[in-house]
Amino acid sequence: MERFGDVTTRIVLEIIAAIAALNWAAVEFADTDILVDTLSLTGDTYTAVIAVIGAAGALSLYNGAAYFLADNSDN
Repeated sequence: MERFGDVTTRIVLEIIAAIAALNWAAVEFADTDILVDTLSLTGDTYTAVIAVIGAAGALSLYNGAAYFLADNSDN
C-alpha cells in the first residue's frame, strides 16, 4: 500500500483534519461551530467545506494505514 501524495500534500491533509477535530470539539464542548460562527459559512459553501474536510480525513486515515502497514523490514 503506497501513501498518497508528497510530504507537503500530507501535511496539508493533516492540518485540515486537525482543524476539523478542533471544530468538532468546539461544537461539542463550547456549543459553537467555528466554520459558521467565525467564518460565516452557510448553505452550499458550508457543505463544500465539510466535503473537503471529510476527504482530507479519509486520505489522512489512508496515509496512516499505509504507513503502519508498510513493510519496514529495511529499518
